[in-house]
Amino acid sequence: MYRVQRITSLSELRSYARELQKFEQRLAGKSLFLSYRWIEAWIRAYLKHFHLSIFIVWQDKSIVAFLPLVDMDPHKLHLSPRRLEFVSLSSQGDLIYIPCLGDANEIAGEFFTYLRSEKKFWDYIYLESLFGNDPTLIGFTSAAKASGFNVQYGQLIERQLDWYIPLEGSWDDYYESLSLNFKKQLKRKFKRGERDGGIKIHFITTLKNNDEIWEKMLEVDRNSWQYKKRIGLSSHKNHSFYLNLAREFSDRGLNIWLLEVGGKPAAFEYSIAYDNKIYGLRWGYHRGMQSYSPGQLLRCYSLKYYIKKGYKEFDLLGKFDESKKRWTKYSRDENELLIFNDTFWGKYLNLKYNPQIHGIRQYIKSLFS
Repeated sequence: MYRVQRITSLSELRSYARELQKFEQRLAGKSLFLSYRWIEAWIRAYLKHFHLSIFIVWQDKSIVAFLPLVDMDPHKLHLSPRRLEFVSLSSQGDLIYIPCLGDANEIAGEFFTYLRSEKKFWDYIYLESLFGNDPTLIGFTSAAKASGFNVQYGQLIERQLDWYIPLEGSWDDYYESLSLNFKKQLKRKFKRGERDGGIKIHFITTLKNNDEIWEKMLEVDRNSWQYKKRIGLSSHKNHSFYLNLAREFSDRGLNIWLLEVGGKPAAFEYSIAYDNKIYGLRWGYHRGMQSYSPGQLLRCYSLKYYIKKGYKEFDLLGKFDESKKRWTKYSRDENELLIFNDTFWGKYLNLKYNPQIHGIRQYIKSLFS
């Protein structure tokens, strides 16, 4: 017998921390973005912008499914569609799959039966960055349709790819696979850095007694293009989250790299190791040091270390940029799942995002661009 519970406060979520961590350990496939430590750190930093709508499915006294969602339009007047999405989507991350233990079809059926009876708090659910080979996803899609909801699945808005580096073999083998022009460029940049005062690498796995490295990393970020666009690690919106996250994962997966040229901070990389995989959460370079390509040089050091340590993969995360192709040829398609309620807004958005209508709109838009 299954029971669906909706959690709407951080204090209530914390009361189930032990059960959620046990559930996390039982999952065959794990994701950093589903770990309790990640979710709590995210909620503590961003909750004032959203309302929680986290779902737990119980079987007796055990958790068998977990959907950490937030209400992206928590206004009482309800002047715009109320969208539920994964907790970390608006800042960083991809969920990859829907965490579930047991019969996915039965659990999904129970979940959507609950949503049918409690439909007033949502208009549509937007689950982004899903990999299509997840069997639970198939069960949830079928159950949503069987419950009478309109469902759309695929690359509905634009094609998204998750770029990653398989960390197999040796560093020498990997480095040899890079393009000749890129290796020549790296060699020139290394020589320039050594000529102009030398290159120094700092690497820490805890914030304890490492305040100076953290502050130097923030200095780089404040002089990066990300900070100018207010999306940097040290921005007013993001700083508390990444600081809390670093504290949560200190000595438990945190990896912070800093590169200096001539004694001046030039680039940083902020990653977390989880389930034998490296998640490249943030990286940046000082715009005044751009001529050294410090971010590219730093990646040589970090990748060499991760390969030596035997990690299976480095997930580059974030949106695509051409620099990722220099490091890897591997990518995975990410898909979107939209589930529409039979409210006014739900019906309107189901029509708006219909693949055929959306394609016509995009074609007309291209004629005038």
